[in-house]
Amino acid sequence: MNELDVLKRKIERERLARKQAESILEQKSLELFEVNARLTKFNEELETLVELRSAQLLSSEMRYRSMIENMELGILEVDNHGFISEAHDRFCTMTGYTREELIGQNAKDLLLVPEFEPVMKLQHDQRQRGNAGSYEIKLRRKDGSEAWVLISGAPFYDENGDISGTAGIHYDITERKELENDLRVARVQAEKAQRAEHEFLANMSHEMRTPLNSIIGMTQMLLSGELSEEQQNITGIISHSSQLLLSLINDILDVSKLDAGSVSVQTDEFDLTELLEKIRSTFAIKSREKDIQVGLHITGEPLTYVKGDSMLLNQILMNLVGNAEKFTDHGNLDIEANVETLPNKHLVSITVRDTGVGIPAEQLPFIFDKFHQVTRTSTKRHGGTGLGLAITHKILNILGSEIKVLSEPGKGSEFSFTIELGITDRHINPTTRDITNWSVATNVQQRKVLVAEDNELNQRYIDMLFKKVGMAYRIVSNGQEAIDQCQTESFDLILMDIQMPDVDGLQASTAIRKSGINTTTPIVALSAMTLNGYRELLDEAGIDDYLPKPFTPKEFYAMIGYYLGDRDGMNSGSEETDPVSQPFQFSDELDQAILWDSYGDDLDYALDIFLTFRQNIEGEMIYLKSLRNEADLPKLYRVLHRLKPTFQMVGLPELTQHFRQAEQQAMNGNLAVLDELELLCDLVKRQLPLIDREIERMNHALYPQYAA
Repeated sequence: MNELDVLKRKIERERLARKQAESILEQKSLELFEVNARLTKFNEELETLVELRSAQLLSSEMRYRSMIENMELGILEVDNHGFISEAHDRFCTMTGYTREELIGQNAKDLLLVPEFEPVMKLQHDQRQRGNAGSYEIKLRRKDGSEAWVLISGAPFYDENGDISGTAGIHYDITERKELENDLRVARVQAEKAQRAEHEFLANMSHEMRTPLNSIIGMTQMLLSGELSEEQQNITGIISHSSQLLLSLINDILDVSKLDAGSVSVQTDEFDLTELLEKIRSTFAIKSREKDIQVGLHITGEPLTYVKGDSMLLNQILMNLVGNAEKFTDHGNLDIEANVETLPNKHLVSITVRDTGVGIPAEQLPFIFDKFHQVTRTSTKRHGGTGLGLAITHKILNILGSEIKVLSEPGKGSEFSFTIELGITDRHINPTTRDITNWSVATNVQQRKVLVAEDNELNQRYIDMLFKKVGMAYRIVSNGQEAIDQCQTESFDLILMDIQMPDVDGLQASTAIRKSGINTTTPIVALSAMTLNGYRELLDEAGIDDYLPKPFTPKEFYAMIGYYLGDRDGMNSGSEETDPVSQPFQFSDELDQAILWDSYGDDLDYALDIFLTFRQNIEGEMIYLKSLRNEADLPKLYRVLHRLKPTFQMVGLPELTQHFRQAEQQAMNGNLAVLDELELLCDLVKRQLPLIDREIERMNHALYPQYAA
């Protein structure tokens, strides 16, 4: 093949290769055009979508901005250093600054009231940790005024997920804070006014009761003397009216104390059955002139001692039963109690039911209002202030209970409530021991008992109780004497009064347990204090048991029998007393049940106690009055504690209650007790003519040959 043919073939291959390359290029160009066309279309669609989304975001922002503005919420954004990066319109209106004046400024320096810098620093630290939070601070406006704001703050983040600042939503609460402050000032003023009212009523009631007690006492003295029939009637009206006035003053003072919240619940041990029976017997005597049968019915679990506030419960029942007696002219007045014993408490449901005038249905919602009376007619006919039920309602609320009432005009009324009472420690309650029929054996009579007691009246009482069973005993008057006796003489039982001067019963018992020959002798505490919160002190002093004052012979013998007898029972032996031709009936103005429990038919001993009381009491009252100027509350407490049980021994338990209240005030450091000393003495003085008459009656019963 020549060169020409070779060249031709080469040119032909190149032509074919070029043609093939042009075909490929043309195809790739076409594909590129198509891709470019698609990219152009996608870009147009993307731009349209971005415009749509931007419009939607703008619309959403405007909607939420409008919502926030309408909700009066001001939004402020600051960077991590506290400089303002954005301020919305409402925030600008709230602070008085324009947006331009705020942007770039340090929020703390420009807006924050200095006293809230610690709060803001704490919140800033929380935002830097990624935590949101709400808080209240004060901001300073452009005009220098201050505004309280509630802030809800949260961190916001940049495109890398790092915290770049904080957004806070501010709500102006200045008006609310001013209202809160006004309410706080008003509350303080109201409390001051209430305290002033309470103090005024307390002072006025004291000032009014002082002369009123004298009127009542003098009237009673007049009634006990020789008066003509007309004078008796006039004096009787004075006595009745003064008693009504005293009742009104006491009721107003009770309401004042309840309204002021100064009535506290005290816990003591008391015999519920005895309390109910005393109320029944009180109103049975009071209702003698009416055709009323007063009954008491107790159902459910049998019990004696319970834990609770006996004074408040007594006041509730006295008000309810007194109200029932007042509006009942004939028929029945019944006190019903049902006792349900649970693992840690007693549920006691009490109902007072009468057959009196009843209450119209439209009046029932108002009967517990203060000073409310059903009708003017009932007020004139039956008397009263309309405070008794209001007081009862408030006391029950304090005790966590509610009172219910059912009534029908002409058929009577029924008031009921349920109250929780605590369960006593049966080991320390002498009346729970089944000791009833033990006669003193010779070996028991030879046992020796040491009694430490500083009260002369209690000494005489215990002296009589031991003599009745022929037991050997020794009485000392203070704790040091008890310690000295126990160092040299062995005793089978020690009865230790707790409250004694110089060395008290706890100190004496501790010393006896540490050394001497009576380190294991049983020690029984004698005290008028309640055992609640007191048991631990007795245990620490080595005291084995507790006999609360005032105690009855039955309780005393039960305790002695438990420690010295065969624990089957004990009675007062067979020692006879001088016979009285007819059984002596104590005056119904005294608590006959207490006096019978204490003395039985031993009139000699009762007369001895009454005489001892009468000889000492006026001197004790003079001493009590003298303590007012000293203002020595610990000393006053000891004197009140010593005197408290003595009144029950002459049948005046209501005076014991008054002294118990005063004792509690002195123990709590309440100086108001100093102002009540004269009233206490007046209350005692008022009863002295009654004690004198009773002494004279006992003398006549024992020694009729000397009677006039």
